[in-house]
Amino acid sequence: MGAGHDNLVESFIKSDLSPTGKWWVEVPVGLSVDGTTAVKHIDAVCLTSQEFDLPEVYPERTGMVEYVNPDGHGSSVSKTELFRRMNSSHHFQEESVALVECKTGPLSLKGVGQLVAYEALLTDDWNWEVDERILIGADIDPLVHEACKSLGIRTVQVSP
Repeated sequence: MGAGHDNLVESFIKSDLSPTGKWWVEVPVGLSVDGTTAVKHIDAVCLTSQEFDLPEVYPERTGMVEYVNPDGHGSSVSKTELFRRMNSSHHFQEESVALVECKTGPLSLKGVGQLVAYEALLTDDWNWEVDERILIGADIDPLVHEACKSLGIRTVQVSP
């Protein structure tokens, strides 16, 4: 992910077009798939059932970091490992969420496919209810927009 990508995600999260809730960026999914150590990452997830809070990486953030290490180990633990531990401790059960995928160029069918796959992996990992899937980008391709509408995916044009 480049600076342009990260700027688009941040601009969306801080805009009036985004859902309100507790935001995380680069959320690992596929944690519950047996036999794999590789995971994929959703660009952003909003826990819409919680109060508004910017992601832990934004300088303006004033809230507490939510992905705490349940076992109390040192800070050398990766973010993915912290999410694995939260998952196994059943932290954040029965949440409703919005998923966000970002493309720096025109919206693409690849982004649509990623959102659908991420939803399946996230649901298996966390058993969360996905309220909304959002595909954001600097440019909206009309064909992709129409495909998204038929799949219940919201498309949003964002400027950094």
